[in-house]
Amino acid sequence: MKKIVFLNFTSIVFLLTTILVPIKSVYALSFGYFGGTITQTHFCTCLYDPAYIISVKDIKTKQTINLEYSFFFSMLYSNYNIWEAGPYVLGGYTPGTAVCLRQSGYYCTTDSGAPKPLAGMIDFVRGIGSSLTGGFSAGGGSFGGGGAGGGF
Repeated sequence: MKKIVFLNFTSIVFLLTTILVPIKSVYALSFGYFGGTITQTHFCTCLYDPAYIISVKDIKTKQTINLEYSFFFSMLYSNYNIWEAGPYVLGGYTPGTAVCLRQSGYYCTTDSGAPKPLAGMIDFVRGIGSSLTGGFSAGGGSFGGGGAGGGF
C-alpha cells in the first residue's frame, strides 16, 4: 500500500511542477550568440572563481554585451586574444545572472568596479574565438587588422 501512495504522490508532484512551471523558465534554457569588438575587459580576482568580464560591441544588436569568461566553465579557441580591448570575437553564451567577485582577504566580495549588467557566461561547448589583432588596417581595409592570418 505504501508503494501505491508514494507513486501517486510522485505523480501528483510531477504533474503540478509541469503545469505550474512558468513558460518563461523555458527561455532561460535558450542560448545567445555574440560577435563584435572587445571594448573593455575586467579581471575578477576571486581565487575560488577566477573570471574575466569581456564587454563586446555586438554587431547584430548594436549594443554592448557584458559576458563572463570563467576559467573553469568557458572554452577559449584560437587565437586566444581576449585579454585586452580591440580584437574581434565570435562565440556563444548561456544567458543568466553572473557576478564578478574579487578577493578580499580570505573571502570573495562583489566587485563594484566590474561592468554591469552581465548578460551571462560564455559556455564550454561554443566558447569564444578571436582575431589575431583588432581594428581595420589602414592599407587594405581588411577585417581583423589585415595581413596574413589577421582576422577571421
